[in-house]
Amino acid sequence: IIKTALTGLSFSFFLNHDKEFDYKTLIFSTAYALSSCSIFYSQSIMGFEGMYLLPFALVGIEKIISEKKCILFILVSSLAFLFEPYAGWVILLFSLFYFLYFYSLNIPENRKEVFLLYLISVLFIIGLSAVVTLPSRIALQGTKYSFYFLPDLFWFNFKDIIHCFYTGVSLKGMFWASTKPFLYAGILPFILLIAYFLNSGIPKKERLISGAFVLILLFSYSWHVLFTILNGGVAFPAGCIYRFAYIFIFIFLLISYKSFINFSFHSKYSLTILILIFLSLTCFVLEDVNADINKNILFFDLILGILYIFALIVAKSFHIKEIIFIFVLFLLNCG
Repeated sequence: IIKTALTGLSFSFFLNHDKEFDYKTLIFSTAYALSSCSIFYSQSIMGFEGMYLLPFALVGIEKIISEKKCILFILVSSLAFLFEPYAGWVILLFSLFYFLYFYSLNIPENRKEVFLLYLISVLFIIGLSAVVTLPSRIALQGTKYSFYFLPDLFWFNFKDIIHCFYTGVSLKGMFWASTKPFLYAGILPFILLIAYFLNSGIPKKERLISGAFVLILLFSYSWHVLFTILNGGVAFPAGCIYRFAYIFIFIFLLISYKSFINFSFHSKYSLTILILIFLSLTCFVLEDVNADINKNILFFDLILGILYIFALIVAKSFHIKEIIFIFVLFLLNCG
């Protein structure tokens, strides 16, 4: 319970660290803390280290770029290696992607200095991590543990990713043999994720960069070999393959939050496209005979998703008192 709360707190800290507290972030920090990946880690609590340390580490990345300060990034990433080396490697690898993403959206004046500072930070973290990783490698020499190269890098169909945004998918048999990533964090963020790329109120450059970033991350689901090699015992992890799914939930919720605070549609055409995309994706999952999902729950997701869309429009059009609207959305998304 404490680690779940800390997970939500860390994401809220990430969304609010550069401004005054925004109570709208509670919807998304709670979604992060109660996501399907978090539910999985409630049965494997060591994994929580990665979930709650990741947002702090990425605040450190932003400080490197915007303030040229690296202490937070080094400290948090090093702690991740001490707490759980696998989580440390996941955070370190994802930090590279996030560094490039945030850098592209906020290009600093002194570019060489920023890159050099990031590189020095990474090298320093790897050096500190050797206190944990090197003794482990030496101790495992001559044992049954060895490098495990997978014959097939893709353990799932890419269309299965769509299923994972709906309620209940991936939870069946999740503790030992889940073959789908844990991405569910509520239907509202899923709606907002779609809306983000249709929202003309968000600069086109930002939408293109975010879209490219998401696509790169999706293909990084084929990194099983890399993550396996970097695992503590360099053995193929038993049970859930996608233990690093929280990095995808993180960026999914970050984009959804940006979509929410900038939600606006200047034409009925864009709104119609949003509804049609959501209906099409839901029908696709509904008609998939291999989908591990309760169809009654899927219909509930469909109705709730459409209600969310109209609620967002009504709130913008009629200027409903924001605090009441946020509270209602918070309760619905938690439910």
